[in-house]
Formats: sequence, C-alpha cells, structure tokens
Amino acid sequence: TLDYETQDSYAITLILRDNSPEVSGNTAEFDITVEVVNEPDNVPVFTADPYESTISPTVDAQEVLLTVTANDADSQDSIMYSILSSEVLEGDPRLPVFQIDSQSGSISSTNMETLVPETIFRLVVQALDNSMFTLSATAEVRIEVRPQSLEFTQLAYTADIPEDTSTGSTLTSLPIRTLSISTDITYSIVVTNPSNRNDVFRHQGAGHPEVEIILNVALDREEVDEYTIQVMAMRPADSMTSRPAETATATLTIQVLDVNDNNPVFTDAEDTEFVISEFATVGEVVGTSNAMDADIGENARLQFSLDTSLPFSIDSTSGVITVSGTIDYESDQSYLLTVVATDSAPKVNSASLNYTITIVNENDNVPEFFADAYFGEVYAGAPANYRVHHTLITVSDEDDPDNEQQISFSIFMPPGSGLIGYELQVTDREPYYV
Repeated sequence: TLDYETQDSYAITLILRDNSPEVSGNTAEFDITVEVVNEPDNVPVFTADPYESTISPTVDAQEVLLTVTANDADSQDSIMYSILSSEVLEGDPRLPVFQIDSQSGSISSTNMETLVPETIFRLVVQALDNSMFTLSATAEVRIEVRPQSLEFTQLAYTADIPEDTSTGSTLTSLPIRTLSISTDITYSIVVTNPSNRNDVFRHQGAGHPEVEIILNVALDREEVDEYTIQVMAMRPADSMTSRPAETATATLTIQVLDVNDNNPVFTDAEDTEFVISEFATVGEVVGTSNAMDADIGENARLQFSLDTSLPFSIDSTSGVITVSGTIDYESDQSYLLTVVATDSAPKVNSASLNYTITIVNENDNVPEFFADAYFGEVYAGAPANYRVHHTLITVSDEDDPDNEQQISFSIFMPPGSGLIGYELQVTDREPYYV
C-alpha cells in the first residue's frame, strides 16, 4: 500500500537477464524512480478535543477568547475554520454571538456584554481542508465565565506630561474591571522611582471604578524626567457573598516632557579676552564662544550670532569666532563683541555675553620726518663735539605714537660733501640734535 505521508518516492533497479544457452549470464540494469502523488486522503486533526477556556465577566467585544488549531497531513491543503453550533450548558441563558476567524481559528464575540459568572458555553467548531474531497473534522469548545475578580484593565500604563502642567491637574485615570460600581473599593499609590518622592502625586477615586492621578508638586524635567508609580486597588471581603478580600496592582510610568523653560547659559566668564595680531587674515580663528542649555532637543539647540558690522564673524552652530575683515591696530586697539546665544524652540529664549578682542600692535608703519629738509649753522673750524645750534629734527611712527620705544638715527654723507666726521646724540623723550 502506498502512502505519500509515509514515503513520497521509491528508487527501483530493474535487472534484465538473458537466459539463452548461447549467451547465458548477459544482464542489463535500469534505475527507475517512482514518485508518489499526494492525494487528500487525510482528515484534519485538532490539537485538542475538547478545548477549554475561562473568561472574565467583563471581556471586551472582539477580544480573542481562544484559538483552535488543526493539522492536515496533506500539507499543501489549507485549513478553513467555522462554528457549527453554540449553546449555553449552564448559567445565564443569554447566548453571545460567537465568531471564528476562518484562517487563524481565533474565536471572539461581536456583542460581549457583562456576563454572569459560572456560565458555561459550548461550541462545536469544524476544520475543513481545501481539497476537492473537502475532508473535515470537528471539536468541542467550552468557555466558562469565571467569577469577577478585582483587576485593572491593563497591567501597565504610560502618560506623557509636560513639565509646566499646573499643580492640581488630573494627569490620567486608571480604570478597573468590575460588574458594578463598588463603593468599598479604595486605592493607594507609591512612587517607586525615584524613591522618596511620594509628595509629587496624589490620587482620588475611592468607591469608583477608576482612580485619578493628580499632580501635587510642580514638575521639573531637568530634575526628574520619569516617574514610576505603583497603583493598588483594594476591596475588603464580603461575608454575604463569601467573596474574599481582593487587591489589584498596576504600574504607571509618567514621562515628563521638556518645556523651553531655561535660558541659554554661557560657560565663559563675562568680558573674556581674546588676543590676536593685527596681521591676522580673514578666516583666522580668534576664539570660541561656549554656551549650554539645560533643556533638550530643539529647546537646547543653540544658534550663535554677533554684530556683523565688526570685522569678525561667528559660526552659528559651533560658536567659533573668526576674522572677517581688515584689522588695524592704529585704528582700533580692541573690540567689544556681544555674542547672542538663542535656542531653536518656537518661542525662543536667548542670552548674551560680552567678549573683548585685544589687537596686538605689529611694526607695519615706517617712521616719518615732520619736514622734508632741516637747516642748521656751523662755524668754520668748529671743534669736535660741537653741537649744531638750534637744529631740531622731529620724527613720528604710527606704531609707536607715544614714543615709548627709542628711534635710532643715522647720517648719510654723500661723496664729495667734505664732511669727514659726525656724532649723533639721542636723548630719550627729548628733541633730537645733530
């Protein structure tokens, strides 16, 4: 008997032998491969029968209650699921409308309302292969409504709260699942991270099916940017219904969102001095303006600027100050630069700082005589060391306007002038005589 699911091919060797007396012993061999064609001869098989599930009395519509799965040894055939029947075995006779996803086998309901605990529903589901013979199998599904327990609708909640939220504001609400409003429900909250910050939040909602988290102390993202709160709901035992005391917990994570509430702050001192030579060329770096902002994101991305009428420019991103024009010590010995740092928020904050740029004097000017010619008298036969009377030679140098550095003089004697010797005397801060 052939079975594709057991073996899908066979290798056969066919041997031909010549039995005639004249050529006895001659043989020939042929290899033959037999491929077994798969046929839909297997019915789908469910992984369980019956399937069992328990659900909450307050299960949401469209929530997956249970998933059934069937396998088919004819692997190329896909499985289609359907519900053949549904009924109430025990409890509340109201029957929800159940549905099953034909591809995944997930069972849900379109009209789930509050269910009565200890009600049991029975469904018969079918798995149908997709072959021309449409082989099928069925399985039983039992869904039981468990007694109502105290629980939050989620185990974990998150809330994004701007740091400028007013105290007294309700930040979020955490609902619980309950059949009815229980006036004996109470709540408590504990800030677990950071510790010792239980003063920041308070709560209200005792006797109601949800607890509200209220801001008690102003937030500051620069101090704490995230809080983790453990929220607990409590309900005492009920001797009338034999219900035990219950508790439920959930975790609330509060992300504190940044608000542009900080001005840029320069890390340089006021009137920080940069020194640069008057020989500095365009593009030469003078120094760097440094600032920071305690905010984050665009609220902390700084742009630098300064007065463009000065021979300096600043990189708007890095704060690097460079020469952008001609510098001349004889015109300006120093510059006062006011750098402005502005953040990139829609409503900007800014700060400014003054920097002093001191220009170093360089020897880029030649001395100048106040006259093109000077005249003096000397007597024939004047002795050595004779000072030419009333001959004052005055000189200026723009690199040394205050005459703080001594100027050297020399006399050039043209050939044939008849001068055979001279002496030049220079007295500091006094007229020069020859």
